[in-house]
Amino acid sequence: MASMSSVLFKDYFAVSRDILDCDRFEDLYFAALHGLERVLEAATSCLLLAPEKGPKRLFIGGLSHGVDEEGLARYLADYQTLDPLARNTIRALTSAKSEVSILDQLVDYRTFRQSRFYTEFYRPHNVHHVLGIGVRCGIDTIGVVGLHRPEGRPAFTVEDVEKARLFVPALSASLTKTMVLDRLHERDWLIGTLSDKQDLEAILILDERLSLIFANKLVTTLLGKPPLLGQSAGAALPEPLVEACLEAREGVTNAHISKREFTLPQGLRLKAVVEPLVGDDRRVRYLIKISKTLSDATAADALAGMGLTKREAAIADLVATGLSNPQIADRLGISVRTVENHLRSVFDKAGVNNRTALACRMSGRISSIV
Repeated sequence: MASMSSVLFKDYFAVSRDILDCDRFEDLYFAALHGLERVLEAATSCLLLAPEKGPKRLFIGGLSHGVDEEGLARYLADYQTLDPLARNTIRALTSAKSEVSILDQLVDYRTFRQSRFYTEFYRPHNVHHVLGIGVRCGIDTIGVVGLHRPEGRPAFTVEDVEKARLFVPALSASLTKTMVLDRLHERDWLIGTLSDKQDLEAILILDERLSLIFANKLVTTLLGKPPLLGQSAGAALPEPLVEACLEAREGVTNAHISKREFTLPQGLRLKAVVEPLVGDDRRVRYLIKISKTLSDATAADALAGMGLTKREAAIADLVATGLSNPQIADRLGISVRTVENHLRSVFDKAGVNNRTALACRMSGRISSIV
């Protein structure tokens, strides 16, 4: 195109802004497909993800708009290797020839209409004309956007190709960003899942400035609300934990592990193990594991025998430390009414009728109170 019209410029700016604002793949799918459908007058569309390695499969997943989920699943399972536009788009990206391809320019349509791919997949989904936009991260192909028009509509043109090419930088930047962020979310989920499986251990990871990198759910149960990610945890942590981190830092060259036992203001006795972790960048992080001491583990054994849910067990544990219902609600981020409802269930399962009796039951001093 010799010049960009004012309407196209407004569309380009609005759609590119929406695409670049996305942080999750699902949001990018919505912004990219809906925006590009409107600008390029497509009826349906899809966003397909390419695998990092291996030539056997062109795509490993994706999302579509206007093509049902079952159709997309069938394409990925049975038809993607028969798709001439997909093969050409990937090949063109690999050879750095072009990011945008049009099906009408790649095939003899009289022959193509008789092919298995057209009769079994395109025709049932009312797809006839297709424009493909390849998306790269550096030299690696990371995805392809497909835009579709049904039979009876005009074919995509060279002008459409030029329009589509305008959006390639935004698509590449945003898809790269969302994939990185998705991996970070996945990493946090995996860390959280694994750490939550540690029996009665709260897990904290701090950076060298004692700013929070990660905290699992048990941290909230034992210590209260942790600081926000990236904020300094020094002022929010019990002083013995800060001392243990400083001690571990001094012994980092010989992988010194620092241990502490301390008592919280509400009387809960805890023990902590601080291990310094040194990354490839030579910066120190602190892996902190906090658990109850043996005397407080008696309460955990009592809880296990009551058949409580995780939430009920957390509330019973905090009741035993002397916290009030409003304090428990604040600690767990729930309403006081929710605490009261859970506590009634705890009393019933424990066979007690008040907080004092529950604390006694958990300490092992009595087996049940009616």
